[in-house]
Amino acid sequence: MFAITSFFIAWLANCKLLLFAFDKGPLSSEPSITLGRFVVIACLPIKVQKSLPPNQLGKPRKIQNGKNSSSPQSHIDDQSKGNKIHQKSKEGNILHSNYATKVLLLGILLRAYDFINYIHPNALLLLYCLHIYLLLELILAVVASMARALLGVEIEPQFNDPYLSTSLQIFCGKRWNLMVSSTLRPTAYEPTLNISKHVVGRKWASLPAVLATFGVSALMHELIFYHMGRMPITGEVTCFFTLHGICLAVEIFFNKALTNRWQLPMLISRFMTIVFVISTSVWLFLPQFLRIGVDVRAFVLRWEHFLRIS
Repeated sequence: MFAITSFFIAWLANCKLLLFAFDKGPLSSEPSITLGRFVVIACLPIKVQKSLPPNQLGKPRKIQNGKNSSSPQSHIDDQSKGNKIHQKSKEGNILHSNYATKVLLLGILLRAYDFINYIHPNALLLLYCLHIYLLLELILAVVASMARALLGVEIEPQFNDPYLSTSLQIFCGKRWNLMVSSTLRPTAYEPTLNISKHVVGRKWASLPAVLATFGVSALMHELIFYHMGRMPITGEVTCFFTLHGICLAVEIFFNKALTNRWQLPMLISRFMTIVFVISTSVWLFLPQFLRIGVDVRAFVLRWEHFLRIS
């Protein structure tokens, strides 16, 4: 609970309010936002999907040349909209099935902890990595569903199958915890990018911007861990994000230098990306969880105890 509150309020809400002070971010996207909507968007890790302006919703078709919208072109538009609705419904069914599978996997993990004495320590660390991912995605999905019900709008997904990433750049920017990425981009990446353009030039300005972004992310994660355990900061989490920032900057450098003329096969690049993320997490990220006893307080709770509470 301390981790969730710290993540929602100490990090994301403060960043949104900071952007709002400069007339930017999600809180400034609507000129006549209500107080309730303002509080929900500020306090929850959600991003409302952009839609048509209110004055265009339900607006009748324009009459052209004395004819109504029964022209062939209007039928094509209607068919296109129907296809989009069908596609959206199909994607929603796939999404629900995806979440159901992840809930099942999380339940299996909780049950597997009953046999923790028979699990190899390295295998247990891998289970912890999977547990953190599943729990975080499901918690954010539940929060998004609550916000969707409260606001009556569509919410952008927070995860996009990060295990399918073919590079560290795609993993960090387009698939893992997208709410964090969309918050760090205007608060850390873009300001550093604009300054760096005058120092190192437009082509390489993204490199210091990436390093600064991961530096801010490291500080915020250190704050979350401090709120969780009230223990002195050891710097392992900062090293984790610093390493990822450096590796991502190197990746961007080679992509720009080679102009994408040479690329690894998709399966190999996907495997290397996941191995890098998991291995560095086990090395630098998980030890902080274990030091504050999260594995004892949360991960190793017996499933029967969970059922009795619920």
